[in-house]
Amino acid sequence: MEINSLKTLYKSSEAVKKLASELQKKQSRIHLLGTAGSSDAFIAEAVASQIGGNYLFVLSDKEESAYFYNNLENIIGNKRGTTLLYYPASYRRPYQIEDIDNANIIQRTEVLSSIRKKRKNIMVVTHPEAIIENVVSRKNLAKNLHGFIMPKM
Repeated sequence: MEINSLKTLYKSSEAVKKLASELQKKQSRIHLLGTAGSSDAFIAEAVASQIGGNYLFVLSDKEESAYFYNNLENIIGNKRGTTLLYYPASYRRPYQIEDIDNANIIQRTEVLSSIRKKRKNIMVVTHPEAIIENVVSRKNLAKNLHGFIMPKM
């Protein structure tokens, strides 16, 4: 079965329609249980395409979030109007602060910048280790740069 056929099947599902309806309620949070394979990513894409908006997907660990992100990336493809981002932890190994991964720092900055610009239809995938890290405020960053010019974000 093709991806587009599966996407259509999920979008027409009564369970997905009910889920989309629940998500339109103010301050709703959903926790999916019992999904198998890539079905969670198909459900996420189906709901997001029906009601739009911004989504944060927090999966249990780095590996699970990477698989989910990859599945979403394959399902969404080059769909215009949807931005899919991955928010990684800063460190190569959990809790090893001397082993920072610069590529991850750049990726984290891109995600935060997109959120700050209030873009529409953003899907962010992450895991607990990444979101518990502190992020410096723009004000404190500017205060500590002493004379450097801050680009507008």
